[in-house]
Amino acid sequence: MLRPTHFLIFALSLFSFVVSLFAEEPAHPQFLKVGTAVVDSSPTQFPCVMNGGFTAWYCSKVNDPLHIRAIVIDDGETQIAMATADACVIPGELIEWAKDQIVKKVPLRKDRIMVSSTHCHSCPSLMPLLGTPVDEHYPALFREKLVEAVVAAYQNRQDARVAWGRDFDPENVYCRRYILKEGTALTVDPDFTGAKCNIAQMNPGTANIICRTGIPNPTVYVVAFQSPDGKPLALMANYSTHYAGAPDISADYFGVFCSEMAKRLGGDENFFAVMTNGTSGDCNCIDPFNQTRKFTMETVANSVADAAERACKRMQFTDWVPVKMTEEKLTVGVRKGTPAQVEKAKKYLADLEAEGKEIRTMTDVYALDTVLMDSWPAERALTLQAVRIGDVGITILPNEVYSATGHKIRAASKAPMTYTIALANDYAGYLPTEADFELGGYTTWRTMSSCCEPKAEEKIRTKLVEMVNSLFE
Repeated sequence: MLRPTHFLIFALSLFSFVVSLFAEEPAHPQFLKVGTAVVDSSPTQFPCVMNGGFTAWYCSKVNDPLHIRAIVIDDGETQIAMATADACVIPGELIEWAKDQIVKKVPLRKDRIMVSSTHCHSCPSLMPLLGTPVDEHYPALFREKLVEAVVAAYQNRQDARVAWGRDFDPENVYCRRYILKEGTALTVDPDFTGAKCNIAQMNPGTANIICRTGIPNPTVYVVAFQSPDGKPLALMANYSTHYAGAPDISADYFGVFCSEMAKRLGGDENFFAVMTNGTSGDCNCIDPFNQTRKFTMETVANSVADAAERACKRMQFTDWVPVKMTEEKLTVGVRKGTPAQVEKAKKYLADLEAEGKEIRTMTDVYALDTVLMDSWPAERALTLQAVRIGDVGITILPNEVYSATGHKIRAASKAPMTYTIALANDYAGYLPTEADFELGGYTTWRTMSSCCEPKAEEKIRTKLVEMVNSLFE
């Protein structure tokens, strides 16, 4: 039996122990800190070599400015930087150089920096792709602007609250890949594409369609930030349509969306918005069953902004949430031609040169890539990342991702809201599922823009699910 004095001592000891437990709990700030920057990355030397087509085209007119948009999110312990550029694709070497410069200027960790492209097809070429060479002048300008944007975002951090949500825009995202009647799908010499058969085609028209090959994701994902007194500061959005199409040099619908959200949310001149590209590898704005439907980058941007605005109106802001980021390298195999196929492609190109012809046709392009890729390593290391912002999980990879991959990642994710940012930290081409390789078609043909082994999708998807779930354990 405890005496009163013993009981008092025991009670005081227990109280001290409980207090010490709470005292040792890691304290976090009352608010997040968020910094943003938007840097004009428009070219200054013309004409520019333009990316996005099978062969090069040139442009000397800027329809609307290109930008690099960077945001730094800081929970008091972890700081992450996410930059998105109005570019078709960005080579890993350029991004690595920029990250090395960034970490010399501000105390960010290199493995907590993401750089992605919007994938607009109306920008100067940063890397050779298909039949398009790199622009001679633009990469040097671009990489300096990338460093400037991330450094400025870090320096601009201020107290912020966060909220997230989603809505839907099914009007601007359709599966663009269809199974066609036997013998009607577009075909290029299989020695140059590696395709065993072709029964699938992108944007084929309606005459020979049997069915779609995928189900697009119409969701518009939104993460928003405001000051402690309720002033709109920033908005991160994600949607899964390929691009809308734009005249001359342009940020396409991605840029129009950002301007539109600033107006709708009442943001001042420092308000930040960004649209990242989701699982759009097999999706675009074209509905082949509605030939009368018209769209522009403005109509697409406004429609997507409608969905983002609806999501914003239902949001409940929180002062602080945990912010986490993880990065891993994953090695996948690279598809290359057989020795006989490479020799055939070399002869084809030699005959083309002897006739005084340039690279112009799809056959030309695939013959060229068969030769160029022969010198590539047999394997390639891909940078994969996962981010947590409160209840939001973001998976990040360097490929053009099919909608099916996104659906499977979300189904397996422990995060209440999960989305995917594609075309980040490098460019590793399309990522068809293993089943899609059996259907053939442009996005599966062996080339610089579709170079990964057939099992790469499963390997990458499995690793991304593991990574994002580790942030929610």
